[in-house]
Amino acid sequence: MKGCKKGLSTIVATLIIVLLVFVAVGILWVVLRNFIGSGAEQISLGKLTINMEIKQVQIINETNINVVLKRNAGAGNFTGISFVIYDINGDNSEVVKLIM
Repeated sequence: MKGCKKGLSTIVATLIIVLLVFVAVGILWVVLRNFIGSGAEQISLGKLTINMEIKQVQIINETNINVVLKRNAGAGNFTGISFVIYDINGDNSEVVKLIM
């Protein structure tokens, strides 16, 4: 009977060690996941660009177009913008750059 108790305590000790290893891996995973997630937010494209949207486009004639833009919240200074204007077929295009 003594041999049976010794074998059982070895199994219990091994299971406790395995359980502690799983808990340690879980804790490390939570810490690393939060660290990696916060780093990913810092390098997102939203931090590098200005968030804008086109509110209205009005074609005056063949050479004049009015465009109304809205700047949404975001970091950065607005120094200029480029528009690519093309015909319906996409055969002809022109780039218009506005520097502020």
